[in-house]
Amino acid sequence: MKNSDFVVAFEKLQSWYSSNCDGDWEHQFGVQIETLDNPGWCVTVDLDGTLQENQPFMECKEGRLSESEWIHIRKVGSKIKGSCGPNMLGNMVFEISKWLEVGKLF
Repeated sequence: MKNSDFVVAFEKLQSWYSSNCDGDWEHQFGVQIETLDNPGWCVTVDLDGTLQENQPFMECKEGRLSESEWIHIRKVGSKIKGSCGPNMLGNMVFEISKWLEVGKLF
C-alpha cells in the first residue's frame, strides 16, 4: 500500500466525521485514536445516529510477519473498535474508512 492510500483513508475518515457533525452528535460521539502499551494503536468510531449504526460488520483480523504487524477490527454494539501494531495505523484506518464509505453521505 502506498502512503497516498493512507492519506486518502484519513481524508475519508475526516469527511465521514464532518458529515455527522450536526451541532449535537459531536458532543456525545466521535472518533478516538489512542496508543496502546504493547505497543500499538487503538481506534474507536462511534456509529450512534449514523447511516452505519445498524450495518453489519465482518470482523477483520490480519497478522503479518512480525509481532508488530497486526490488525484487529470489530463492531461492538454501535462502535467500531480497532487495534493494531505500531506501524499499522494507516492500514487500519484504510480498512475502517472502506467500510464507512459503503453507506456514505460524504
